Amino acid sequence: MKILTLSTFPFGTPRHGGQHRMSNLVETYRANGHDVRSAGVLGSPLYPPEAGFLPPPSNEQYARYMPNALLMEDWAIGRMAAEDDRQVRMAEEAQRAGGGIERDPRVFGIEDVVIFIERGAEARCADHR
Repeated sequence: MKILTLSTFPFGTPRHGGQHRMSNLVETYRANGHDVRSAGVLGSPLYPPEAGFLPPPSNEQYARYMPNALLMEDWAIGRMAAEDDRQVRMAEEAQRAGGGIERDPRVFGIEDVVIFIERGAEARCADHR
């Protein structure tokens, strides 16, 4: 089965709980024969670059969605994905250019689900049914 995971942090070299959780989930899916790809927008400039992930938004970009995104980057990225289709298209194109996701994943694994619940992820899920 084709699975796409979405998160606001890379997990190639896990250092915190969310990264360990995503790394373990992806490895378990793969060990069971699934084709797993990962994508997202990095929530912090402190995260190292990783294939399939867009760099973190600038403070100016965050400010379009909330006045002060300090410690609320995940929420601001969720708003950005829900309200600005250009951001989502950029992520999709970055994934395809890097040999990432195919056009039709069948299952989505989302870390920190609340940030992707809005229109962005729901609309994309509907596109793939």
